[in-house]
Amino acid sequence: MDPVQVVQEFIDAFNARDVDRVVGCFSADAVMQNDSGTVFAQGEEAIRAHFGGFLTQSPNLHSEILSRIHVGSWVVQEEHVTGLVLGEPVPEFSIIDAYRVEDGKIVKCIGLH
Repeated sequence: MDPVQVVQEFIDAFNARDVDRVVGCFSADAVMQNDSGTVFAQGEEAIRAHFGGFLTQSPNLHSEILSRIHVGSWVVQEEHVTGLVLGEPVPEFSIIDAYRVEDGKIVKCIGLH
């Protein structure tokens, strides 16, 4: 799969709230970090814990891709997220996510909020 297809599979899995499919989109040593560079999940177990912590609690979760660019191994997209529950419902929000894809897997995800 090309990088756009990999990221689209991730979004589809996210919207289906399928933790196993989500985790399967990432490499075994993938890194997730925020816009200040803080790593909040690294590796399969941490990524599973991150998504597993809210996907099952958010029955109406949906991420809509508003725009997307693809350059080399990077896919950057603006996403509008609704239905997120983190203990309590979170107001809808937009975020820019940058995904680096190598060998058909996401190796890095940077959330710019």
